[in-house]
Amino acid sequence: MTTPRNTSNRNTSSSRQPTHARRTSQRPAQHASAHQRTAQRSVSPARSRTSATARAPKRSASGKIFAALMLILVVVLGGVGISSLLGGDDASSGATNASPAIQPIQPSPAPEPQANSPKKTAAGKQAVGHVRTPEERKATSDSANDQKPGPKTVYLTFDDGPSTNTHNILRILDDYGVKATWFVKGNQPQLEYVKDIWDAGNQVAIHTYTHNYTDVYASPEAYWKDFHMAGDAIKEHLGFAPTLVRFPGGSHNSYNGAVFPTIERQMADQNIHYFDWNISSGDGGDHEADFIVSYILDSRENDGQNALGCHSVCLLMHDSAAKDTTVEALPRVIEAFIDEDFEFDVLLADSYGYHF
Repeated sequence: MTTPRNTSNRNTSSSRQPTHARRTSQRPAQHASAHQRTAQRSVSPARSRTSATARAPKRSASGKIFAALMLILVVVLGGVGISSLLGGDDASSGATNASPAIQPIQPSPAPEPQANSPKKTAAGKQAVGHVRTPEERKATSDSANDQKPGPKTVYLTFDDGPSTNTHNILRILDDYGVKATWFVKGNQPQLEYVKDIWDAGNQVAIHTYTHNYTDVYASPEAYWKDFHMAGDAIKEHLGFAPTLVRFPGGSHNSYNGAVFPTIERQMADQNIHYFDWNISSGDGGDHEADFIVSYILDSRENDGQNALGCHSVCLLMHDSAAKDTTVEALPRVIEAFIDEDFEFDVLLADSYGYHF
C-alpha cells in the first residue's frame, strides 16, 4: 500500500502530468518538492557522467598547482629538470631534451709545485739556483774547461741514472728550487726518464752505455763505440746527443791509463767536454744516509777541506735503484749548502772541468 502524499499545496492537474513535464516545470523553483528530492536520489547514468565531467577541472587545477610547486623546487635545487624529478631520463623514450642527472663533485687535482716558492731551511733560507735554457744546456764550445766558477758554487751531479729513484730525486730538487746534472748510462731500463730530467731544467750528459771498464777501455775505438751507443740512445728521447761526458771511474783510473791521452785529444778536437769531481758522497758503497751526509760535509775530501770549505763544489752522487739512502740524505745535503750561501748550477760546455 502506497502512503498518500500531501498534495494540498499542489495543483492537482499538475500531478497528473508526465514525469518529464513535471521535472521541466519544477526546475525554476527555489524550494525542492518531494518529487525533486526523489529525482536527485535517482540520478541517471548520463547525469553521473555529466557530474564527473564538471569535477574534472578541479583535478586539473590541482595538477597545475602541483606542477608549479615542482617547478619552484627545481629552481631551488639548482636547475634540475622537471623530467628528472618526475621520473628522470628515459633512455628508451628517445628524448633528447631531458635534463642531465646531478653529478657528484669531483676532487680537484693536487696543485703543481710552485717553482717560485722553494722550500726554506730551518734557518729560514732559500736556495739561490741558476736556471739554464735548453739552448745553453745543449751548446758546445772550444773551452778548455779551466776557468773556475765564482766562489760558493755547487754542482750536484748524479751518475748511472735514470732509475726508479730518478723521480724521487727530481721531486726533492723541485722542492728546493735547484737543478742538477745527470751523467746517464745508456742501457738503463728507465732511460725514457731522461726526458723528465731534461724538461725539469736539469742537465743531461753521457756517462757510458755498458759501464764495463774492461770493454770500454780496451782501446780508443772501443771507448768511442760505447760513447756513441750511449749518445744515440739518449738522442732517441731528447732529439740530440749530449757533448758533455764523465768517464766511468773518472778520467784517471786503473783501467784507462793507456788509452786516456788519445781519447782526451780526440775529445778536444770534437769539442766534447769531460768532467770529474772534487767531492764524493761516498755512496758508491752500501751506506746509511747519516754516513753519506757526514762524508760530504765533514770529511777532508778536497785538499784538507770539507765540501763547505771549498771554493766551489762538483759533488759526485749516484742515481740507481739501490741508492735509496742517497735520496734520503739529499735534502740535508742541499740545506747545508743553502745555509752556507752556496749557489746551485748545472754543468755547461764551458764550465770548470774539475779534472783530476
